[in-house]
Amino acid sequence: MAEKYPNSTFRGIDLSPIQPSFVPKNVFFAVDDIEDEWVYEEGSLDYIHIRHTLFSIADRDTLLQRALK
Repeated sequence: MAEKYPNSTFRGIDLSPIQPSFVPKNVFFAVDDIEDEWVYEEGSLDYIHIRHTLFSIADRDTLLQRALK
């Protein structure tokens, strides 16, 4: 998506720094835990993609409520 939309900013979050070394200039990664309190301002994210993690989340309702905000 970052290559298709070069004027947008994409942020990836993971528990460990395992991201690829080559990414488009508009892609940034952070080491963070999505189950911790979110530091992003409400309404500041346009799209949230959660993959291969939903069943490892302790409190899915809270995660989904945060994502909707």
